Amino acid sequence: APGGPAPAEPGLDALPVELLVVVRALVGDLDALFAALGLREESFAVGTFSRVVAAELASYAPARNRRRTATNKASVVFVDRTLDLAGAVGHHGDNLAEKILSVLPKLPGHKTDVVVNMVELTALQATDETCGIIAPGCLAQPNDPAAKALWESFMNLKQKEAVMEARRHLVEAASRENLPIKMSMGRVTPEQLSSYIQLFRNNFKALENHCGLLQLVLATVQTLKHLQTSKWDNFLAFERLLLQTIGESEMPSVLNQLLPMIKSYNNRTKDDYTCEDFLILLVYMYSIVGEIKSGKELDAAEEGVKKALVKAICDEPEPSPMLQKIT
Repeated sequence: APGGPAPAEPGLDALPVELLVVVRALVGDLDALFAALGLREESFAVGTFSRVVAAELASYAPARNRRRTATNKASVVFVDRTLDLAGAVGHHGDNLAEKILSVLPKLPGHKTDVVVNMVELTALQATDETCGIIAPGCLAQPNDPAAKALWESFMNLKQKEAVMEARRHLVEAASRENLPIKMSMGRVTPEQLSSYIQLFRNNFKALENHCGLLQLVLATVQTLKHLQTSKWDNFLAFERLLLQTIGESEMPSVLNQLLPMIKSYNNRTKDDYTCEDFLILLVYMYSIVGEIKSGKELDAAEEGVKKALVKAICDEPEPSPMLQKIT
């Protein structure tokens, strides 16, 4: 009734058992982190699920005890991921670190590190079989100041500048080891970086001294050569076009432009978007468009996209794990 009390938000007890366990584990981990930092936090939450997590942390007995004695004040803001899906699915800007983390395979047992193929630093032929023989490299190089500085560049500079930094660090390292490096100006290519890396291959002392740096440069080379990188750039261009189109057109018009691009497996080329790609684009579109005017035109456009996408998904010979989950 108007003016009546707002409906009560779901609490922890309303969550499925699996999610309940995850939330309690998260709260325990957060409490351990805050205890290590000596924090007495004040929590803020944006979104229903975030309020559940914040409330659980507030009532968690060990956390209450910690807050009584902790000396460092901190504000913690919990934000529901679903309130910013565009941030999760968008291909933002020109950042090398983000591309490396998105393109290269995850390091087993890690969420924020990747597998760097080290075969290029050996005498083995770079085949799929040999990749499994050599222990992988990674991005985390806490004991290598040059590698740490380079990773900072990857995170903070534009890709072009970051790649130039990779070349500069590599040239400086080679010069210190008296390796016969020829500095070249102009555009940095993955092939050029690979040729510099090759200089270290037969010099074990140089390899040992600059192993961390070499792993980051190898990650750069492998990312720049990866097929997914060109697709990333295509995504970014298309998202920018979508932003412009959505600003000028209604949603049905945008969906109708998207429709011919949805192709079944047998009709796709390597440059065409896959079913997963379209799901990502649709999430991005609906996240940024704001309020949508409903009507027959929108219903017809959405129905057309649904049919095309369902047909494309059904025609997939080997559906990906994500497609298997939603079908």
